[in-house]
Amino acid sequence: MSTGSEGSAAATSGTVNGDVDVNAVIAGDVASHTGAKSEVSAVAQQVAAVSVGAVDGVSAGGQSQVSAAAVSVGAGDVLVYDETGKRSYQCDVCNKLFSHRGNLIRHKRTHSGEKPYSCDDCGQTFSQLGHLTTHRRTHSGEKPFTCDDCVMTFNQASSLSRHRRTHSGERPFTCDECGQTFSVSNNLIRHKRIHTGDKPYKCVDCGKAFSDNSALVSHRRTHSGERPYSCTDCGQTFSHSSNLHSHRRRVYC
Repeated sequence: MSTGSEGSAAATSGTVNGDVDVNAVIAGDVASHTGAKSEVSAVAQQVAAVSVGAVDGVSAGGQSQVSAAAVSVGAGDVLVYDETGKRSYQCDVCNKLFSHRGNLIRHKRTHSGEKPYSCDDCGQTFSQLGHLTTHRRTHSGEKPFTCDDCVMTFNQASSLSRHRRTHSGERPFTCDECGQTFSVSNNLIRHKRIHTGDKPYKCVDCGKAFSDNSALVSHRRTHSGERPYSCTDCGQTFSHSSNLHSHRRRVYC
């Protein structure tokens, strides 16, 4: 009698007349995810066959061939297979597919709100370890990513990538409405609101809506009276940086 691992391996590589036997692949994964120790049994084969999400097409011999399948294997995992037997992990909330289970686990936290990683310095929590690692650099001041052109340093690789475009002139993000290009994806997102009229940022005091968060922040100062920009020469304060710049040009230029 073969061992469970041998049975799973045999099922995973199962073929029928040279084609991948998807049911055999599924059976092997069912055994592996449920911790089966013995050989893949007829029961596991039946679980795989009954759990098939969709069956499509008929072979030359008249037997149905699986073109897509979905199997629940416990612990909230749903395995989805294409017609070649390639396996993906499916989110049971939004049906998004992932090639690795770890990616699915991280994705599920966007639905659950779980943030298992905590900063020892300030207590802020994060859903991904990489985000915590980046955050910790705000406390340590570490900037391990250096620009080869100007030796400017950054605390995360994505910031360095954006900065490099100031040297290369690369603008990889294009508006599909007007063709305007941008070096940063967020600038394209804001620009698209010109075409859609979307104004997702709303003032809680008066209900006025804005297409950009920075515009909302500036607007709120009309309610709070905050004037955070100060002239270093005369001490006059302003609610907007543009007003401070205008003041300096008018008085000192």
